[in-house]
Amino acid sequence: MSNFTFALRATSAMALAMFAAAAGAAAVTFVSPTDPIGNVFTTNVNDGWSAARGIGFNVASQQQVSSVGVFQNLTNITLSYGLYEISAGSGDFTRTSTLASGSALTTTSGLEWIDFSTNVNLTTGKNYLLEFAFNGDSNQNFFYNNRNVSWTQGDFQALEGTQSSGFGNSVVGAFRLNGAQNEVPEPASLALVGVALIGMALGRRRN
Repeated sequence: MSNFTFALRATSAMALAMFAAAAGAAAVTFVSPTDPIGNVFTTNVNDGWSAARGIGFNVASQQQVSSVGVFQNLTNITLSYGLYEISAGSGDFTRTSTLASGSALTTTSGLEWIDFSTNVNLTTGKNYLLEFAFNGDSNQNFFYNNRNVSWTQGDFQALEGTQSSGFGNSVVGAFRLNGAQNEVPEPASLALVGVALIGMALGRRRN
């Protein structure tokens, strides 16, 4: 095999490895450390989901989010979600930018994860909100008693429950970001790696 051919193959292998490492990140389920088990409430009432319940946070490093989810028990209910950039990480806030949103008529088999696909990049220095809403009664409600205490989980910081347009709930629902991962190298960066390897191979051929 020539050095040139080896360099081309090495470039492809490196690119695939870099993308695979990013794509292999696991889902992040937000669990309040003050109540890691949570509680199931079988009160059969909406319990504030019509006003939109969610979780606010910021990130320590860039994240790519492929889907978002909530743990609920619904029958023939239209569930909507939104992933937003917000104005503050505590107290009251406004939604300054909608990063992703959608809705679906939903029926589950008991409490289970309901996920929506997204394609969103989250960056440092900004505050974010993931929230879900529905009208009507759920079959069960699941909450963590976080006692108004924010927490950090991996690269996600200042995690705290929200309702409507404010932080500070004593309970927070179960939410997750699926496919949250570190920044994926841009094609331009991969191209530079390829050029460097090919240049090295050509140099060896000339020698």
